[in-house]
Amino acid sequence: MGGFQKAGFFHRLGQAGYVGYTEALQYLFLLTEVLFYTVWPRSRRGTQIPGALGIQLFNLGYKAAPIVVLLSFLIGLTLALQSVMQLQKFGASSFLAAGIGISMVSEIGPVLTAVIIAGRSGSAITAEIASMAINEEIKALKVMGLKPLPLLLLPRFWALSVMGPVLTLLAVITGISAGFFVSTWVAQLSPMLFGRELALALTPMLILQSLFKSIIFSWIIVLVAIRRGFLAQGGALEVGKQTTACVVYSICGIIAADAFLSFFFY
Repeated sequence: MGGFQKAGFFHRLGQAGYVGYTEALQYLFLLTEVLFYTVWPRSRRGTQIPGALGIQLFNLGYKAAPIVVLLSFLIGLTLALQSVMQLQKFGASSFLAAGIGISMVSEIGPVLTAVIIAGRSGSAITAEIASMAINEEIKALKVMGLKPLPLLLLPRFWALSVMGPVLTLLAVITGISAGFFVSTWVAQLSPMLFGRELALALTPMLILQSLFKSIIFSWIIVLVAIRRGFLAQGGALEVGKQTTACVVYSICGIIAADAFLSFFFY
């Protein structure tokens, strides 16, 4: 009897590879689009709303600061407590400052901040744009002669490019402060010793690498969020679907980029 045959493994693998290739091209297109409008200011005429950048800085960055501070303090506190318990066994409590500082600056600070931004701000971007797509507001912008992509992408891209490193620095400072609290009150280390060991461990290059990571992570989040928002079609259920996809894809992209950058830097 004739009928459809189930696709083989290599067929499905090739299909998945092709889908991934086309998706990568779309994200590359979004990145080149925003870089073009950034480098050539004349091309932004008629595509910007006055005060849009300030609104996005407030909504995507400032409002995310409390949760970043809270989680960074708890992570730093937990990491310091777990570390000091092991270091005290070997009489190496003085290395706590270097361990906390390097961990927060190189990995925990940028990654934790990016995950928080993806879950909070990235999902908000996708939900907002998906709602506009479903309600045909994006088509209305085209009818009015406006370019929806730069109008919606540029303020959010610039806002996260600025607030990503700022929130990362805030997370690093908060986590190190938690480590300082543990070292002075639990491990009974002097503040002078903690500060000296921390200064020796944190090099300017390490801090620059952390900020570079935070920028890359912010770009991944905003590009994924915009892309998933524009893909929304249908009803309200599609908003939740694309919002979930945004968070999942953003976190996967963050971890993959972190692994690549860690291999590249270290």
